[in-house]
Amino acid sequence: MIDIVKSTDQSQYDDFQLVEVVFLNGNTRFLVNSLLPTFWTIVQAPNARIHTDPDRKRIVIPNPYLNQSGNMFSLFHEIGHGIVDDTKNEMEIEEEIFLRDKYSQLGPNSLSAMEKNRFRMLVVDSEKEAWKWALKTITNCRDRGLDLEPSLTKNDLKKLANQKLASYLR
Repeated sequence: MIDIVKSTDQSQYDDFQLVEVVFLNGNTRFLVNSLLPTFWTIVQAPNARIHTDPDRKRIVIPNPYLNQSGNMFSLFHEIGHGIVDDTKNEMEIEEEIFLRDKYSQLGPNSLSAMEKNRFRMLVVDSEKEAWKWALKTITNCRDRGLDLEPSLTKNDLKKLANQKLASYLR
């Protein structure tokens, strides 16, 4: 069972609700936020899509969230982005944001040949690393008796990650 605990401190979050994501299984209580890089938070907003906001060091999740198979894996993927992004310099992050925005708003044909190469290098590699981190972490949790995605096998998780990656390679 997933529980989302809302914080009472809203001073710096505007329409976003600062939350803690807790996985409960019998007497086991696992705080997902404990996996976040230093100074990162998870916030919830109505009608938001799940994404990483590296400028504000936060992961945004929709409200409601975590009631479907695969959603915890997606959250771990976003945490993986936080970990990967913490190793990038400011210019790489800004370039990646620019390329992602252009790609998502105007489509893959809007990118020049040079931008396509940078897109593959920055964005696709970042996606691969985030999915790899998510799969490894979910698997490690399972190995320790904490199954955060009980309805999905390891092969199901790999397929899901590969489907998401394929969307960037069109």
